[in-house]
Formats: sequence, C-alpha cells, structure tokens
Amino acid sequence: MKRMINVLGTILLGVFAVSPTYVVASDDSGSTIEEIVVTAQKREQRLEEVPIAMQAFSSSLLESTNMRDFFEVIAMVPGANEDQSQSPTRRRYSIRGIVQAGANPDTTVGYYFNDSAYFIFGRPAAPITRTYDMERVEVLRGPQSTLYGNSAMGGVVRFITKKPNLENYEVHFQTGLTDLKDGESGHFIDGALSLPLIEDTLGLRVVASQEGMGGYHMDSLGNDEVNPTDINSYRAELLWHANDAVTVSLNYFTEEGESDYSNFVSSLDPPINNQFPGDFYDNDQEFLSATLDWELDFATLTVNVTSIESDEATQLSALIPGLGLPNDMVSLTNAQEGEALNTEIRLVSQSDSPFQWLAGVYYSDTENVSDTFATALIPPGGSVSESESISVFGEVSYSLMDGKLIPLIGVRWFDDDRERFDTNLVTQVPKENFDAISPRFNLQYLPNENSNYYLNIVKGFRSGNFVDPNICGLIQTLFNFPCEVALDSDEVWSYEIGGKWTLMDQQLQLDASVYYMDWENNRQAVQFFPGLTADVEVGDAEYLGLDLSVIYAPAAVEGLVLQASANFNDNEFTGLDPIVSAASGVNNGDNVSLTSEHTFALSANYEWEMSEGWQGQAAMTFTHVSAAESQFGSIPDADSRSMLRARIGGSYQGFGLYLFGTNLLNEDGAIFIQDVQGSVNAMRNPPRMLGIEFTYDFESD
Repeated sequence: MKRMINVLGTILLGVFAVSPTYVVASDDSGSTIEEIVVTAQKREQRLEEVPIAMQAFSSSLLESTNMRDFFEVIAMVPGANEDQSQSPTRRRYSIRGIVQAGANPDTTVGYYFNDSAYFIFGRPAAPITRTYDMERVEVLRGPQSTLYGNSAMGGVVRFITKKPNLENYEVHFQTGLTDLKDGESGHFIDGALSLPLIEDTLGLRVVASQEGMGGYHMDSLGNDEVNPTDINSYRAELLWHANDAVTVSLNYFTEEGESDYSNFVSSLDPPINNQFPGDFYDNDQEFLSATLDWELDFATLTVNVTSIESDEATQLSALIPGLGLPNDMVSLTNAQEGEALNTEIRLVSQSDSPFQWLAGVYYSDTENVSDTFATALIPPGGSVSESESISVFGEVSYSLMDGKLIPLIGVRWFDDDRERFDTNLVTQVPKENFDAISPRFNLQYLPNENSNYYLNIVKGFRSGNFVDPNICGLIQTLFNFPCEVALDSDEVWSYEIGGKWTLMDQQLQLDASVYYMDWENNRQAVQFFPGLTADVEVGDAEYLGLDLSVIYAPAAVEGLVLQASANFNDNEFTGLDPIVSAASGVNNGDNVSLTSEHTFALSANYEWEMSEGWQGQAAMTFTHVSAAESQFGSIPDADSRSMLRARIGGSYQGFGLYLFGTNLLNEDGAIFIQDVQGSVNAMRNPPRMLGIEFTYDFESD
C-alpha cells in the first residue's frame, strides 16, 4: 500500500499540474472527438462535465468495433473484472474490486435499462444484454448508491436504447458467420426498424437479435464442442411526444438464453467441461416499463414503472458409481421464477438558477421462487425469497464564482424488509429489516470550459442476506464462530479526487482520478472445510487506486481516433476474523479475491474515403488484465490475460462488408479458478474467433 501511495503521489503532481492557460479553445473547425451527452446524474450533461469517474460507449464505437455483447464492452472499463460466471447467459462483474463473491443474492454493480432498474432479490447475475442498436452504454465507476441505491456499491451500468425516429424511417440490418478455433461455427442476425407513426408525435422502434455461439469444450466422456449457446433478444419502444412538455414511452424487452453444459472446466487447455450430456443453463427475462417525462415550469417530473419476469432453469450432473443408478449418474435440477415491480418518481430542477436540486422516491417489490429436485440422494426442496424496499433520495447544489465552483450534497435513505422460506428447514429464517443511509458530497471546480476538477465522497451499500440456520449451527458448534443467520448490510466509503481536460483544440481529452475505498463488513463465501461453505462477514478491505484515460483524435489524420485507459488498484484485507483466517488461509494484507492489481485497454479506430462513395473502416482493441486471487480461500490464482480484437471493411451507399476477429491471441488463461476437494473448477474465454459480417443501413429523407 505504501508503494502505491508514492506512485499515486508522483502521478497526481503531474496530472494536476495541467494548467488551464495551456487549454486551447475550440474554433470554427469543430471538434474531432465525438461529443457524448449522458444522463448519469439524472440530468443531461456533456460527458466531460460530469464530476464523477465514468465512461460512455457510443453507438458508433459499439458498431465500429462489433461489440455486440456487454462482456466485450466491460473489458474496456478500467478496473472492471468478470466474476464467477456460470454460463454466457449468466455472467457476474465487479468494478474497482468490489466483488460480489459467493452466493450473495445481490450484485455489487447496479444495472439499468434507460430509467428501469434490473433488480430481483435472489438473482445475482447481470442481465444477458446484447448491445446492438444501443444509443450508448454508460459505466459509472465507484459507489453510486445515493442516486442508484442498493447494489450500486461498486458502480452502475446504464444501457440507453435508441429512441424511435419521429420524422424519418430507419432500417438497420447486420448478419455474420463466425468460426472458432478448435470449435463449432456460429452465426448472428440483428435488425432494427424505426417507424414515425404520426410525424413528430408518435413513433415505434423494434429491434431483434439472434445469435448461435459455437461450442468449444470437450467433456470427460470424449464428446466434442459440447457447450453451444443460443441467445435471442427482442426490444420495442413506443414513443409519444404528446406536446412540448409531455413525453410518454412504453418499452418491452425480452431475452432468451440457452446454454448446454456450463462455463466451468477441469482443464484449461484443452478445455474439458465439468458437466455431462443433458446439463444446461437456461435463462428468460422479460421487461415491461412505462416512463412519463413532464417538463414543468420549475422542474422535470419523471415517473418510471417497471415489471420484470425472469425464469431460470439449471441441470447439473455428477458421476457417482456404486449406487445402482442408470449410467451411475446423479442429476440435480433447479428451476427459479422471479418477478419484480420497481418504481421511481423524481423531480429534477431545470431553471437557470445557481441553486439546483433533485428529489425522488424508489419502491421495489420482488419475489423469487426456487425449486430443486434430484434423481437420487438429495431430497426435493424449495425456497421463496421476498424483498420489499423503499428509498427516498435527493441532492442539492449551488453554483459559486459565476458557476466555476459547485458544491453538492446528497443523501439516500433505504429501508428493506426481507424474508426467506425454505421447505427443508424446520427452523425458518426470521423476517429481517435492513436499512442504510448513503450520503454524498461533491465539489466541482470548472476554471474554464475545457477543465473539470472534482472531489467526490460517497457511501455505497448492499442490503442484507440470509444464511441457512443449519449451516450456521454447524459452524458455531465446530469452530466456535459467531455465525449470523441474518447478515447486515455491508457498506463502502469512497474518497475520490479527479480531473478531466480537453486540450489541443479538442483533439485530446484526458481523464484521471485517484480513489481510496474502505469496505466494511465485507461479505465473502468461506469454506470452513470441504462441503461446508457459508457467506459470512469476514472483516474489512481497503483500496487505493488510480484511473487514467486518454482520447486523441489528431487533426492531421482525419478519421483516426486513439484511446487508452488503465487502472491501478492496490488492495488488501484488513481486520479479518482470526477464525476465518484459520479456516480459509486468507490473512490480513492479502489481496481481495477476484481483484486485479492493474488493467489497461488500447483502441484505435480509423475511417477514410476509399474512393467515390466508398467508406473504409478499421478498428482494433487490446485489453490486459493482471493475475488475481481466486475465490476467497482458494489456492490457485486467476491468470493474467491479454485479448486482441480487430475489424476491417468498407461500406457503399448503406451496404457494408467487414472481416473481424476476437481473441486473436488465442488467450486461454483462467478468468476464475478454484480448488474443489482436489479438483480444478475454472473458467476461460472462448478461443480465437474469425468472422465475416454484412450490414445495411437506411434512413429516409
């Protein structure tokens, strides 16, 4: 930690020595860097004006790099990691090392579709999410619980969809074929249609995606290419611009994913899957939301109501000889049905006054029903998890010194009633109430239109969780460990200072931030001995980190955009319970599990006129993630990994043809790995993929 402090101090002196006098104002030639308007703080702002650490991936960037899946996007985020993902349709992520860990029912990253929160108590995975025809993807780094509430303790991801065009018709289409090294071929088809039903008043936009991902794992029985995945995604939005003040949108969104076998392998090269024929991970999720935006004289009123239904089905098998079972196979099947009603009502000031404010209330009512049965050995069982929560939040700011200095204070009050009923328990877990208060203080300094300095202090939180009373009883008896049936909310305090600069006549943008985080009552899955694992509060963790990003669009080379980003994260456990340390082998000073000490990403995008009417385009991205401690107490470490992807081609009068490749270095290192009773349980990226893509885009005059 001391080494990191010295490094950060040196970098800060250099970064914040950037003087506003060297900033060149924009002239009539215009900016060569794409300007992105975001709504991360519940109001429209230019990306470089937002006083927090964040990225926004525009539709043009997503299209030029052929990033169709969110797991490809988050690889470009400084300090982001993939967690223990069970299948391509059930992934988990962390930002800045605030990992989800174990069987925690809540994520540590908040996910939103426009204004709709994706949250169901008991569903710890991210939404599947294809990014075709997205307006942008906003990634907010660090705790965001004041505005976004429960589970936003590591960051927030917002998927902003393209709105219906109320003036012109639009048709967009792309299809492609893919080939995996040592695996099956695959395909994808995407389409989008926007119709102005009543010009300037009513419009409809529909989007459909279908993808077949080839398998590349073997299984222990000698079968090849056993883990294919099919994903179907459909979206529709009806937008009604009732008048100059009132807009209403209705959104429907559904995704269906079917994966054979799982992501987990007992060998990385060749990848040998841990599961057997007939095993699967299936996911279906359905959103229906309505949003009202009403521009009043003093503020904008936004009302969002979202209904979510999510079904999951899983079958896992194991070979257990000697029991007289058919093929010596035991299969365990789990089916889950989840539903949620999430509602947010807020007012956001819109005046020219130096005093700005927002206030809102958020209500969530969710239920998840789980049923499990096995072909032998394990009795059938089921559980019902329920959560009903309410939050009240607000922020106020006041501009001083002609708008150059803006202090902001915010707070969120959260109250959550949770309960879990398990059919196999004689003693049920009692209903519990969890609450939290999440304050925020932000100080922004804008010496000119091309510089933005900020200080951000905020507390993030995650609601409480339950532990099986029988498991708790065993741990208390055998280890004299004070196991709690109800785990209280864990929280993280973040202290961050950062800056954003636009230089060289808007050819160069710099973004840097330094942060310190203190994660209290850190929850991890602790294996007390093989077969006895429980989520417990292990102690605290500290982080000292640095984010850097650069965008350069040289005027001398029209159409070229270069980007680089990096994260350095010095982290360690502190205040661990001695019994936890003895059982797990994890000690104070050890790195936080599933957290890389550094990540970086490089990208280049070049567009040029090849000949009359022909437009050329080439893009390349390179990402690197350093090695990380694996799951808490697991001896093997996840590997450092480097990934390269590229796309090149051209378009003519709306038609395009491109060649692309992902994982061109054929990286096969472990994203996640653990030792399970002497056997390896690991996860890796798909091998090198090469593909060809055809596109068509049309918009009427």
